[in-house]
This record gives sequence, structure tokens and C-alpha cells, in this order.
Amino acid sequence: MRSKKSFSGFTLIELVCVMLMASALAVSAGNLLSTTVFDERWLYEDMISAARHAQILAETRGCAVLFTVGSVADSTDESVSRSVSNSSSVSNSVASSAVYSLKYDVNCRQEGTASFTGNVIRPDTSFSHSDIPADLSISSASVVFYPEGWACDAGGRESSTVSISIVGVSNRTLNIECGTGFVYGS
Repeated sequence: MRSKKSFSGFTLIELVCVMLMASALAVSAGNLLSTTVFDERWLYEDMISAARHAQILAETRGCAVLFTVGSVADSTDESVSRSVSNSSSVSNSVASSAVYSLKYDVNCRQEGTASFTGNVIRPDTSFSHSDIPADLSISSASVVFYPEGWACDAGGRESSTVSISIVGVSNRTLNIECGTGFVYGS
């Protein structure tokens, strides 16, 4: 009888194929494990939440709330004005390095000039966000939410929709309907 030889181990071709597949998986896993997409989505969802919070806060407090995004949040331009009630005007003096921020009118329910200098506070910190994910650009906008529920840009123009573009790995748009104050993403 003949004896059977048993071979143990892998052939050279099998080893090379496994090494090629492992290296391809390692390269693609680096892209898949990146947190950039998650960071962008978190910022987008947080901005939508902040805008909705601004509207609810304006309605419940009975005072106007200013929602600023992008480089508008860096400005100290006081030329922005809007008639809030009979003879009141709004001045925007936001000085912060935030991506977005919420400010409320500290002179609420008083005749005269309204000033958005009060910081809206979360339970643990101020209601602003300053970390921008890498390779992300955000268009600037400033929206005032009024106690009646509607909104307009801080310049007083009641355009039909204020759109804020967030451009990065995936492009997103935050929209605020001025007539109703409705905040939604697309």
C-alpha cells in the first residue's frame, strides 16, 4: 500500500491573497473609522436643535431671541435693527467666536431699544457651539425669533426662508421658514 502524504500549511498564493485583502481592509477601515461624518452630523443636528430652542424660548418668555450662525456670530456690528413692537428697535451686539449662538433681548417688555446681549444658558453651559469639524464651511445667517412664533432675518427682511448651508463631506441645509418660524433640515 501506498502511504498518503498529508501537507499542512498554506500555499504561497493563499498567503499573498490574504495579505492583499488585509491591506485593502486596513486602508478602507481608516476611512470608515473617521469621525468627521459623525462630527458634521452632530453639529448639524445641534444647530437645528438650537434654532428650535430659540423659537420655543421666544414664545414662552415673550421676548425675541437672536440665533446667529457663522461669521455673523463674530461680528460686533450694531447696525442691525428691526422694529419689534410699536417704537422698539433691535440692536445686535454679539461678540463671540461661536459657530452659532443664542442671545435674548435683555430689555424685553420695555419700550425703547432692545438689545440681544443676554446669553441663553443650557443647564451645564452656554447655548453656543465653537468646535467646527475639519473641512467644514457654514454660511453666515442671523435670525430673530419673535414671541408670536414667526421669525425673520436680523435685518428685518421677512424673506420666505432663511437657508444656512453646511458644506463638508456631505452637504446639508438648515432652513427656517420666516412666516411660521418652522425649522427643518434638508
